[in-house]
Amino acid sequence: MPAAGLLQLHMDPDHPVPSVADWLMLARLPAEAIEEVVRTFGSEACQALLAVELVHVGGEMKRARPGNGALAAIDADYALFAGGMAPTARAVSAVGSAVKAVHSAMRPWAARQMYLNLADTRRDPATF
Repeated sequence: MPAAGLLQLHMDPDHPVPSVADWLMLARLPAEAIEEVVRTFGSEACQALLAVELVHVGGEMKRARPGNGALAAIDADYALFAGGMAPTARAVSAVGSAVKAVHSAMRPWAARQMYLNLADTRRDPATF
């Protein structure tokens, strides 16, 4: 695939779209966590969501190295994304509630830290 084709790999629109989304860092992802995210995403409460995505972030992000900055490493194995399009005030509310539902369901596996570049909502600065 040519490098330019990578822009379409995730099938994101090539123009701005009003949306509500947020990420949650997960310390671990056991089988029961996967079952919970599937159950929650499939629930009526989450019908407004366009996507729920799990991204493996362990490895290099977990390795503290000299010169890495104020937060040298993030103790998380996965990042969880939940979001949807929100072109109206009603959609903003519905998608926002659904994102919160997914994050609440996954709280038992949440990491104590957050990667600032992925935070789309206000967070406790101590998590950064």
